[in-house]
Amino acid sequence: MSSTGANGLTAGPNESLAPDSDSDTNNNDNGQTISNNAVVACGATLTAGSEPTDDGDIDPDTNMSVDFGFFIESKLGNFVWFDLNKNGVQDLGEDEVQNVTATLYDAATDTVIATQLTDVNGEYNFCRLTAGDYYIVFTNLPADHVFTEDDGSNDTTNSDADPSNGRTVTYILGAGEEIDTVDGGIVFGATTGTAGELAQTGLDISHVVYSGIVLIALVSTATSISNKQANTDYSRR
Repeated sequence: MSSTGANGLTAGPNESLAPDSDSDTNNNDNGQTISNNAVVACGATLTAGSEPTDDGDIDPDTNMSVDFGFFIESKLGNFVWFDLNKNGVQDLGEDEVQNVTATLYDAATDTVIATQLTDVNGEYNFCRLTAGDYYIVFTNLPADHVFTEDDGSNDTTNSDADPSNGRTVTYILGAGEEIDTVDGGIVFGATTGTAGELAQTGLDISHVVYSGIVLIALVSTATSISNKQANTDYSRR
């Protein structure tokens, strides 16, 4: 992966701009990634007697400052979903959640590295990372939803967000490693109450599962709820 940062860093003042090979600055990345992942440097103008003398030699007729930096890319990410049956596990038929905010932190300094919104598939992916320790905080949930509990049995399919604050544990990424199991399950916030009591709140209960009651409508008034008595739990997607 081309760095375009300073020596020893993957990002720097040139990260969002085309690197200037003619700047005569030593130890910064002058490479640009083009098609087919090729990395090139723009041309440098050489002027006799005026080239830098702090670029590894003291000859004013040479330019040794056109440098390329590369690093092995690591990745961290995955998925947010509606945990309809509140079991803390991704089950068949449970929908993805779009536009949840995933914020990546440097675990050593607690500083924000980057922020993404989950896409139409409920997914997010932080790439161009170097080896290090990171954690993610999920925020901006749909109204009246909270995080489900971590089932703990299978890290590939369970929820990794702390129900109290949306924060994950710290993940230790190695160079070139990809961890794609950092997930967040969410459920409707209310856990008790009759259908009539919930209807009075005006909340969206389209993803609620209650023992003995099927809630199959968005609630705006006490009369807008449709329910059936049942002996088992059901859910509506």
